[in-house]
Amino acid sequence: MSSSRNLVVHIAIIVFVFHGITSGDHVKKWLRLPNVIASPHIKNQSLTVCTGKNYVSLSTEASPRHVKCGLPFSLYIHMIPTTDIVYLQCKGFMKWNGIVRLSKFWGGFCESKCLDCPLIKGNSYTLKWENIRPFYCYLERGHYSFAASCSDQNDQEVACGTWRFTWN
Repeated sequence: MSSSRNLVVHIAIIVFVFHGITSGDHVKKWLRLPNVIASPHIKNQSLTVCTGKNYVSLSTEASPRHVKCGLPFSLYIHMIPTTDIVYLQCKGFMKWNGIVRLSKFWGGFCESKCLDCPLIKGNSYTLKWENIRPFYCYLERGHYSFAASCSDQNDQEVACGTWRFTWN
């Protein structure tokens, strides 16, 4: 897999993980979020997350929202946890046309440069990825599916979701 495709997968999983910080397996209520990015190449886009009373509320924005080959973009994820999170481990995978192309596990996600824990109940946090190099021009045509979930210090799932789209 090329380095451009690896970058695509890692960014997509990170985006997806933070979209998913809303609930766990015990709830299984799915909420569809607005599409994060727009492109004439993206069809059938669907972003869904689990919801629940004890987890983070969030919103996302991309700038610019309409991505174009050759132009960098930035991604912002705003979140407010409803419980304290002092440790986070996450796992995710990417499928292309139904075949798993990448799976990833992040133990100690709080120690990464993306997130600084603890996340305190009621506080607002914004994750920023600015001037992301355009990767979307290098995607192979097909159907993509990303899934991820995260567990907290009590091994309780506090995040889950899916992002699906067809790239033409």
